[in-house]
Amino acid sequence: MPRKVPKKFLFVCTGNICRSLLAEKLFNHMAAAKGLDLQARSCGVAARKIYQVPPEILEILAQAGVPAFEHVSTPVSQELLLWADVVLAVTEDHHSVLVDMYPQFRFKVHALRPFAGIKKEPNVEDPMGLLKEDYELAAVRIKEALEQILSEVAAR
Repeated sequence: MPRKVPKKFLFVCTGNICRSLLAEKLFNHMAAAKGLDLQARSCGVAARKIYQVPPEILEILAQAGVPAFEHVSTPVSQELLLWADVVLAVTEDHHSVLVDMYPQFRFKVHALRPFAGIKKEPNVEDPMGLLKEDYELAAVRIKEALEQILSEVAAR
């Protein structure tokens, strides 16, 4: 983790309706519960405004205590990357795409799970169109990384 304590986190996946959205909402919810003054946003490298959040994601977030919300799939942009202290891609492939698209931000772009110190299963695989268990597994992997990151930030 960088020496300066990051306050603004940007989570990135493909369509910004599943993994990065889960990370954003869970991160904000978990940080608030710990009394941490942190913010998260999310976006996707191929996001389109017409994309809809899958019901499985809404259910997982509701079960985690995240209040209902409206969401519009948001494409990655220079503005969002400037806003963020840390940019966390849900897979190593997303990390590579971001660095290719915005090389000037490579110093703040990381893969989520390795950034959290998790070496095993470094990617959060896309559950879109798969079974409910696949969505739940993605949520568990994201939450595991977020817990590590929040513990590290809280210790500083």
